[in-house]
Amino acid sequence: MVFDFDSFLIELIRDVPIYVYEMLISVACVCIVILFAIYNRKKAILLSFKLLFWEYLFLTYSNTILFRPKNSYVWHDFNPFWSYKAYYSGENPNLLPEIIMNIVGFIPLGFLMNAAFQKMRWWQVILVGFFVSLSIESIQYFCKLGISEFDDVFNNTLGVAIGVAFFLSNGLSTK
Repeated sequence: MVFDFDSFLIELIRDVPIYVYEMLISVACVCIVILFAIYNRKKAILLSFKLLFWEYLFLTYSNTILFRPKNSYVWHDFNPFWSYKAYYSGENPNLLPEIIMNIVGFIPLGFLMNAAFQKMRWWQVILVGFFVSLSIESIQYFCKLGISEFDDVFNNTLGVAIGVAFFLSNGLSTK
């Protein structure tokens, strides 16, 4: 049997995120327990939200950029709302799960950023979420990492806004 180094690297790249995710989640859990042991409840909650925010941000970037292998399928579409038009016209009915995934995937960012950085106003959180999404799509475009499109930025920003609204509507606060 001949060792296929290329296949080995592809498998390693594909498996790395799983180990990274597991490690980061484990470290976050241990850190949260330590925070509650060291600090009073309110400060521990605030620090826990900050830890979870930074971990979520890292996992988002690693999933969309760092561990995404370059492939031959590179595409971009900067026409606003093309995916909505294609879905509602019946041209591509399979786009709905992708639209929903892009919205739902960024709800935690809005929630966690609002919880972790409570001095930020709601519109600042949404603006930062917009720039996070824009940076991901820009890096994907310039590094030729799959699909880059305006609709993803819109859907991700909408998800951030929903996360902010959920946080604010429930009166959640660590103050």
